[in-house]
Amino acid sequence: MNAECTPFNSNDKAVENIIVNRARHLFMKVDIKSVSMDDIANACGISKKTLYKCFDKEGLVKTVTQQQVHIFENEIKSILQNNKDVVQELTNLLLFTINASQEISLPFIDSLKTIKPEAYQLILNFTKNIQQTFINNIKKGMSQGYYRSDIEPDVVVQLHFLQLWSLMKQQMLSKSLHWGEELNKMFLFGILSPKGLKTL
Repeated sequence: MNAECTPFNSNDKAVENIIVNRARHLFMKVDIKSVSMDDIANACGISKKTLYKCFDKEGLVKTVTQQQVHIFENEIKSILQNNKDVVQELTNLLLFTINASQEISLPFIDSLKTIKPEAYQLILNFTKNIQQTFINNIKKGMSQGYYRSDIEPDVVVQLHFLQLWSLMKQQMLSKSLHWGEELNKMFLFGILSPKGLKTL
């Protein structure tokens, strides 16, 4: 590929898209420092000179993070628009969190803190938003009788995400999907009412 692009403002969006998509797959599996610009250029089939005409590493990290968050946001939007009840919505949200946890590595998130703090903030903001989406679902489900009336939505959601974070730290999710499946079951069966269990 010999396509050239000007720094950060390319008219050849196809080249930029290839760079961002392939860099995203490389970054999401490891920490940022472990992926060199040579690695990215090779993965894209372009020269490093062409790569640097499009992005420097910090700019690429920011763009990759923005794209990943945008992908996640669209997945959440689709879930919220395509469910027949709160129980199905929550089930799909739980599946999303497990899949998302496998797509993005903790080393990548940790390295964002020092290399690109504003990109790290995008991850934090998305995490807060997804937790609020869970809380909203539970509050709605409680009012409709699908979930137990004696639970604290904020507390149970925080507990769930702390457990998920722990599994990510110990790399249990990458070893077996059963860990995520069991975590989701524990959460669901812990909050469902008899009506919710029947719906499930």
